[in-house]
Amino acid sequence: MRKILLIGINARYSHPCVALYYLREAVADLDCEIIIEEFTIKNNIHDVERCIALHNPDAVGFSAYIWNSAIIHDILRLCRIPPDAMIVLGGPEVSYNPDEWLRTHPNIRYIITGPGEEGFRRLVENKFDAPGRIINSKNPLFFEIPFPYRDDDFFRFKNKNIYYESSRGCPFRCAYCISSCEDQKLEFRTLDSVERELACIMEHSPKLVKFIDRTFNAQPSRARHIWRMLIERYPSRETTFHFEMHPLLMTDEDFDLLRGARKGLFQFEIGIQSTHPDVLSEIGRNGNWEKEREIIMMLHKMGNIHLHVDLIAGLPRENVAMLKESFNRVFSLRCDHFQLGTLKLLPGTAIRNNAEKYGISYSQQPPYEIIESAWLSREEMAAIKKIARLLDVLHNSRRF
Repeated sequence: MRKILLIGINARYSHPCVALYYLREAVADLDCEIIIEEFTIKNNIHDVERCIALHNPDAVGFSAYIWNSAIIHDILRLCRIPPDAMIVLGGPEVSYNPDEWLRTHPNIRYIITGPGEEGFRRLVENKFDAPGRIINSKNPLFFEIPFPYRDDDFFRFKNKNIYYESSRGCPFRCAYCISSCEDQKLEFRTLDSVERELACIMEHSPKLVKFIDRTFNAQPSRARHIWRMLIERYPSRETTFHFEMHPLLMTDEDFDLLRGARKGLFQFEIGIQSTHPDVLSEIGRNGNWEKEREIIMMLHKMGNIHLHVDLIAGLPRENVAMLKESFNRVFSLRCDHFQLGTLKLLPGTAIRNNAEKYGISYSQQPPYEIIESAWLSREEMAAIKKIARLLDVLHNSRRF
């Protein structure tokens, strides 16, 4: 029986790496032993090295993201990994530039691109013998992929968020987002599965269940079905459910339903990104500030849903005066949390491919943040980043 060690390196202790649990369940019927170990970016890379030595696996897999790719580079470069342990990488950070990773780290045996469940299964079935070093296998439909968690997982999730997907992909094609890539088609789990899986999660009374659907209300009637189920089943529990929402998809029917939710049951994250139509059009995002403003104000007035709103600084065609206007408009909504993010040029995205067209300079190291563009100077971007930090420390902390 092959021993396979899957390693997650998370941004925070409260963030589990759900991808590893999907991989484990994808091969649950095969002759292998799967061990999952999770760290954070605050761990020393030699903690990971010692973990690998302790388990002495036949293969070790890393799930690579924007927040941990620098650490994974260091692990592959500096840590002593037994030469007979095959190194396998997957995740969005390696899916769109696998050749570059393979050139940089010859000790990588395989890279699995895209959604990785089927590619990982084939690799295990074939005893880690594949014709090429880059594996790109078409996944099953999302509703056919097993639920990632087992009952005994929840002991290790104590004091952590629980990540849950009721859908994958996104109906929108925003140029800055990985979900704009062609391999990110929108798929849903069945509503029966969602109800059953959430019931399993709720047996363990987590503090926060974070739906990681890119646009939870992409199908409004489906979103209402799930909200209604949660409102009816958990009227007095202390669990909060987090959703990423598009406000323009909300209707009067949604508001009629949401008014009946207990305070604290739901929190919504709403990506506004810019309040200017020309900017939104340039990045392929569907937006209408006046309608969004009206909807967010209605949600705020209800008083029972925690609201988190986002802007992105550095988008094409938005200069500092326009960004100031967007900032003031969004700040005036007085939402619970306001994040001013800076544009990141992720591998595989349209905006990265068009960086030269927009005069964008950006860091070549993760998180690939914009340095300047044809509309914002380096000095302006530096000031904006300082304002974003102050916003988080002073406004979002609620301590002042």
